Amino acid sequence: SDVVAMPRFLRGITGNPVAVSQKGLHAEHVQWTCSGDRDRVTRLYPRCATGQQVVRLFDFPSCWNGKGTDSELHRSHLVFPAASGACPLGTFPVPQLHIEVAYDVPSGAPYAIDSFAEERRSPSTDHAMFIDVLPDPLMAQVIGCLNKGTSC
Repeated sequence: SDVVAMPRFLRGITGNPVAVSQKGLHAEHVQWTCSGDRDRVTRLYPRCATGQQVVRLFDFPSCWNGKGTDSELHRSHLVFPAASGACPLGTFPVPQLHIEVAYDVPSGAPYAIDSFAEERRSPSTDHAMFIDVLPDPLMAQVIGCLNKGTSC
């Protein structure tokens, strides 16, 4: 179905900062890669070749319940679509936010990014949050582009 506009100040989260303690809950969308080897995607911290960057990949849920702009733990009002790309019944597709963050890490150097000691510095605890503050006219342009099926 057509993508609908995100409401202003919609909040969302992907990943889980306490995924180790919660036995991997909400960690299925945490991914890592290297800038020069984008076909190799992992849930572990990658070792990248000299001259490549470590890249964190964040895909946010894109099916909105059509009601609230937030919920407890920033999760239940936004869910991920099925593998087919369809949103669950009772939800509406909104633009999917995809963020990539790249780091220069010396080849062979040990590292941990955005993790907690009590979570064993696990890469599975990677997470990110967003708040939609896109002005309404710009959101309308995004929606128009997406619903035409063009590359935006």
